[in-house]
Order: sequence, then structure tokens, then C-alpha cells
Amino acid sequence: VDDEVDQLHKDSERLLRKYGIKIISVAHTAQEFYDEIKYKLDLVDAIITDANFGDKDTDLIKNENTLRGLRELERNIEAIRKIREIPFFLYTGRFDLLDDKDEDEFRYFKETNRIFKKENGPTELFNRICQDVAHINSLEFLIRNRFSTELEAAKRIPGNEDDLFEALKYD
Repeated sequence: VDDEVDQLHKDSERLLRKYGIKIISVAHTAQEFYDEIKYKLDLVDAIITDANFGDKDTDLIKNENTLRGLRELERNIEAIRKIREIPFFLYTGRFDLLDDKDEDEFRYFKETNRIFKKENGPTELFNRICQDVAHINSLEFLIRNRFSTELEAAKRIPGNEDDLFEALKYD
């Protein structure tokens, strides 16, 4: 999601192939993103967004300092993550816009440490995407995520959590 996504995709195409990353959808605004993603959640492993873009199709960047699109996108992150665990990555050249924001704003990106500066290039971002996607698709993560309630209950008896985890892994 980026108001300049077409140029970024073109500039990074060879590097994307090197990392095995395939772009399946691009969006210029938060609304365009949400309209696209709701039909493709089962195909998406990660989402990359800029900080500085508009929030509606008719509100493309008119103000270089707007975070309206990112605020709108962040409202959708939790709803999307309830359906499926998908990591979001913030890749921005306007890091200065984020510095003076309060603790709750852009909390997801800060807590997950998924903020990357465009000026550093995409290599670090792409490495992290590959790492996080591999983790989220790992058997351990899938079991712990799907059976979190059962594993939490099993903790009440020493050793049961490990036994239950091993049984689930075997199954």
C-alpha cells in the first residue's frame, strides 16, 4: 500500500524475485487495499505499507505530511489478523512523521518492530519478511496459534503442555 507503489514495484522487481516474493496486489489508498485484500487473505503472506498515503480513492496524496491512510489501514489490521495471522511491514521514507506520535498510534508496527526506512533500501525489509513468513508458517506457530486455549489449560498440570503439544504435532 503506497501512493507510489507502481514505481516501487518496478524498481524492486529483480530483488523481489531473488527473495521469492511475488506481488499479488497493489493499492494506492487504504480503501483500495481493504477492497482488494478481503478477497485474497488466503493468498497473502505479508503486507508492506508506506506511512504517507491517502485514505480514500479520491484522496490521493494532496498533503505530503498526511498519515490518514496509515491510520485507516491500522484500523483494519486487527480485523484482518482475527481472520488470519498476516504480518504487516511499514516501509517509509517519512520516518520523521512517526517520531512525534503518541504511544498508542501505530502501536502494531512499534510492538512488532516492523518499521523500515526506505533510505536503507529494501534488503533488510525483504530478509525480515522471509523470516517472519517462515515463522508464521512453521508447524510450531500454527499449533500454538490454533490450540492456544487448550495449551494454556494444559499448563495447569506440570508437563501436560509439552505432552499435548507433542500429541498435536504428531496428529
